[in-house]
Amino acid sequence: MFKQSFVDAINDTNLVELTFNSKNQGVLERKCIPLDYGPMAKSSSGEMKYHFHNTDSDHPMPISEEQIIKMQILEEKFDPETIVHWVPSWNIERDWGTVS
Repeated sequence: MFKQSFVDAINDTNLVELTFNSKNQGVLERKCIPLDYGPMAKSSSGEMKYHFHNTDSDHPMPISEEQIIKMQILEEKFDPETIVHWVPSWNIERDWGTVS
């Protein structure tokens, strides 16, 4: 339901405003950087997650489809090279220069 918008935001380097149901804090709204869609690296369940970077707390946020209430693509852009400080192994192809 949200995947195409998420992929578009990745490719266009747009921030998103995410409204989601947090398991611990109820419904939250965060401005996030869309990173990838796929299973968590250290999980054996294989559950597919939307991977975001929370701009407020500088933390990763893996979110399942069921938790997402609303995802709005913002006009505001992000620079992937300021966030990605690891050797990425993306599930979704993108053209992010040296961090693709």
